[in-house]
Amino acid sequence: MNHYKRKFLPEGLFMFTILSKIKTTPNKSGIFLLCQSNQYLKGILTQLDLQIDKRLSRTFFDLFTAILLFRNQKMGLLLSELGGYICGFAHAPAGTKRISNLLRSKNWESKLIDNFLFAKAKERIKDLQTRGLRPLLLWDDSRIEKPESWFAEGLCSVDSSKGKRLMKVKTGFYHPPANRICVPGFHWTAVLVSALGEVPSVCQMSWWTSRGKYKEWASNIMFRMLRKLNDSLIVRVLHVLDRGYACAWTIEWMNHFQQDFLVRWKKNILLTHPQKGTKQTHQLARSMKTTTKKLVVDTQRKIIKHVCIAFCEVAHADFPQLRWFIKSAHLFA
Repeated sequence: MNHYKRKFLPEGLFMFTILSKIKTTPNKSGIFLLCQSNQYLKGILTQLDLQIDKRLSRTFFDLFTAILLFRNQKMGLLLSELGGYICGFAHAPAGTKRISNLLRSKNWESKLIDNFLFAKAKERIKDLQTRGLRPLLLWDDSRIEKPESWFAEGLCSVDSSKGKRLMKVKTGFYHPPANRICVPGFHWTAVLVSALGEVPSVCQMSWWTSRGKYKEWASNIMFRMLRKLNDSLIVRVLHVLDRGYACAWTIEWMNHFQQDFLVRWKKNILLTHPQKGTKQTHQLARSMKTTTKKLVVDTQRKIIKHVCIAFCEVAHADFPQLRWFIKSAHLFA
């Protein structure tokens, strides 16, 4: 798998595909995947050709294809393994050196990828609006765990999701570790573009650390992402955020940039109701009167359920001048 073949596309662009030493006819699914990858990366490959050597641009495409094919939990994408995938395992050191030369090149930087993803997101938002769909910006955060790493630059302490699963009480094992498990790693924040019934795609993505020279705060990451969205997007979008963003600074930034947003609030946060006073979210939700009902299908349990929906107007303690609506949904068979 150490030979390249150049294929000229109708648009006049070329792409490089990795051919096996065994002369076999490539399958249709492989050709389709390579064509789709080339079409998706067409813009960034053109820019890379102007900034770096074409051999490094070719390595970028092969690296993208290898990660797309082999990214899963069972196949850890080590640098040496990636080198074997793009050059064949007999020439894995050569492939590793190519990837290293690409990543260490000073003629390009990660902003090129960030701008490429953001431009793709802007095009999709315009397309969604043209089709009469309201664009949704889905906010999410997570972490990448590096439990065996010690000397990588920018490592910080992150909660281990695997550790949480191991701490769950199981039948016959009633004494799991009581304290939370933290391991070295990096924090991750991303914004995805989607709509009702549509597949999400990446808009912005940021890896950051809470320690050391490159220390960052989650609120600063969100502020910079919102500022870029506010400066670049003309279309009115709806931001959708999970419970991890249910805090005062989320309301502050969204109000500062005058954005529409929907956040899943935590049940123990204090909110103020005009008649019922200041109570926790779950107490206000239980006291609401149902306004409408609907039948929905629970695909996991394969049963039909009634959904009762209620809403009321509340205010946050830090922003008493603003009024928000909270909605409560109750399921019963």
